[in-house]
Amino acid sequence: MKEIEENVKKLGVEVIERGWNKLILLPHPKCESITLHWHKWKTIKARKEDWDYERETMKKFEEELDDDAWICAGFTKTQYAGVKAHMTTVEILRKVGSRCTFSIVSDEADYYETGFQEESIDKLEEEFGESTKMIEGIGTALKEMYGKDRVITGSDLGGK
Repeated sequence: MKEIEENVKKLGVEVIERGWNKLILLPHPKCESITLHWHKWKTIKARKEDWDYERETMKKFEEELDDDAWICAGFTKTQYAGVKAHMTTVEILRKVGSRCTFSIVSDEADYYETGFQEESIDKLEEEFGESTKMIEGIGTALKEMYGKDRVITGSDLGGK
């Protein structure tokens, strides 16, 4: 955790919270935080909630998991923070993943999977543009259906 914290500080990422098995990071003010909160698999399995994100995401791997395996599962949204914040988030997840025995990251923009080549950055910018258009289209449709005074979108708040 110390190594991860040192690396994210070099990237200019704010550490919101830290603990012995937890770091909460903020890559950009318009980005959701990244929560790296590690739990033993036996602790996750023992939770009593009807539905649990960490337990659900690990279901297809539970046969291979030892009760003492450390698990970290989460998600973040970088859309309103922009391409650079997304790239920073990917870099953080690569560093974390490089310290793990097993790591899976799903990136809707495919940047994590394609790396730092120039064409990957172009594709990332294209993906962000398409997603922004789609989100704005949904916001416009909702405003038309329910009235401009009853719907607030990310664009209204200065997000793009």
